Order: sequence, then structure tokens, then C-alpha cells
Amino acid sequence: MKQPFDIARFAGETAIDARLIDGATRDFNLMVRRGAATGDVDVWRGGEPARTLSGDTVLLFCVAGPVEVMPGAGTPVALATNDTLRIDGAQALQCALRGAGTVLTVALAIGDAHRMTRA
Repeated sequence: MKQPFDIARFAGETAIDARLIDGATRDFNLMVRRGAATGDVDVWRGGEPARTLSGDTVLLFCVAGPVEVMPGAGTPVALATNDTLRIDGAQALQCALRGAGTVLTVALAIGDAHRMTRA
């Protein structure tokens, strides 16, 4: 991983090896219990197209702000760096992002893994 916000997906029992290329890092981990939930993390940068969000719970974590999130027809929500917006019951929710910042989208589905969709 050489670029900011690169993602490495791996099972928890997988042995990994990493070396610092240049200076300190900060990481974001999503861990879910197999059979109880599924989860997915993706990077969404300001200026990219709107997305369709789906999950029992969707988290939008602002890793570089500020940004403004426009969830469907709802009221826009301003996020600064390290702010998180939680959206429960997001099923095919159209969402837009305004600003030059970056958010991590975390989609969680409880139980059935097949209900999780990535847009």
C-alpha cells in the first residue's frame, strides 16, 4: 500500500507483513464476526459521483474534511475530519458528497451475507 487510503482486505487469521515506506501511518480496521455480520469498507472522495448506499447500518467516516453529505432527499450533513455519520436501514439510499474531502464508507449487514451490496 503506497497511496493514502489504499485498502488491504484480508481474513483476520491471515498472516500479513508490512513495512513503513515513509513516516508514521494511521489505519482503519473493520472487523466483523463471521456468521453474525458482513461488512465492507470503501473510499469515497469528494467530486466522485453519487453512490447508492445499502446496509443495515452505513457509517460515513470523514478521514479528510470538510465534506457535506447529502443523503437522499434528507438534510445535508457537514462532516469535519474524524466525524462519523451513521445511517440505519440504508436500503438503496442515493447519497452525494460535496467538498474536496474524503470519507470511508462502511456498510454493515447483520446476518445474511447476500444482503450486502457494494455500489
